Amino acid sequence: MPGVRTWWLAVALGGAAAALGVGGWRARRSAVGGVLAASAVLACGAGVALGWGAATGYVPDAHAVALLLRSRLPMPAALPEGSQAEPPHPTSATRGATWRVRIPATASGVGDRYAWVHVPPGYDQEPGRRYPVVYLWHGSPGTGADWFAAGEVDRTVDALVAGDRLAATIVVAPDLGLGLDQEPLDRPGGAQLATFATRDVVGWADDHLRTVPDAGHRVLGGMSAGAYGALVVGVQRPDLFGAVVGVLPYERPSEDDLRQGAAGGAPSTPAAAIDAAHDAGLDPVPVYLVAASKDDPDAARALGRTLRAAHHDVRALVRPGHHDWRFAREQVGPGLVWAEQALGLAPSPVSAPRDARRGT
Repeated sequence: MPGVRTWWLAVALGGAAAALGVGGWRARRSAVGGVLAASAVLACGAGVALGWGAATGYVPDAHAVALLLRSRLPMPAALPEGSQAEPPHPTSATRGATWRVRIPATASGVGDRYAWVHVPPGYDQEPGRRYPVVYLWHGSPGTGADWFAAGEVDRTVDALVAGDRLAATIVVAPDLGLGLDQEPLDRPGGAQLATFATRDVVGWADDHLRTVPDAGHRVLGGMSAGAYGALVVGVQRPDLFGAVVGVLPYERPSEDDLRQGAAGGAPSTPAAAIDAAHDAGLDPVPVYLVAASKDDPDAARALGRTLRAAHHDVRALVRPGHHDWRFAREQVGPGLVWAEQALGLAPSPVSAPRDARRGT
């Protein structure tokens, strides 16, 4: 049912709710009437939820609904060390495969989490080939399923690979368990989310997938809070990630402990991370930032200026849109293409990086 958009499902549920409500009214004096009335309420609630999901782009179609439901299933078993993660169905020359895996956690305060994995077209057809990896961090609140249900990144990657615009690429989107107004960073005295996402998730992928295990073949990306975390971590770990893609970035953390810094240290902000990496003499990484015109366009401009001052290759853009998954779904593809071109991985040669002066 991938083509069935949630608007139609919402309308159908609304119609069903109306019909059940009428039936319940007519049979209101009987037990059947009570059942029909309760069913009408449930159908109405589901219709409203799907309508909201369609309006925000969070649940675009029936495929997304099915994937979100799958994310509620019990977590799969952990794979034995060194064993290969096998797709649930074979890939083809034009279509990859997506499934959920268990990531054992060693980071403090973080239990085992799941991640969604997508392997590209041709993965089964070329068993000796190794691939670059894009790690995508979700927003707040959110889960690892969001990049596939709302972001449709699997379809985007498959289309870009088939069109020779992107190298055949593995995508890994871990569940970082973010609640409302949280960033995926290590918390002073709390869950070490960034450590989990960098050490445990990357280590799992290199152990169980056919990756090229070096920074030059890894891109770290994120949406909203995920973009915030990806930028903070990515500029400080050029040994681990070769490029960063931030969709809907912002500059200041939502949480007081991150804003004030751990044990009196520097605040965990993108600007502070960029300055710290520059002062430490770390190699700059290519960074792609894209903000929505109806959100916080000044964030991309300001971060672009800070990154350029620290000698990073930057493309910071403002595009029409809002702070939602519809925008992220539309903008992640160009960001991944630019990042892989900057790393020399994409099929077409890289052009000179452009910055916010053309995008603002």
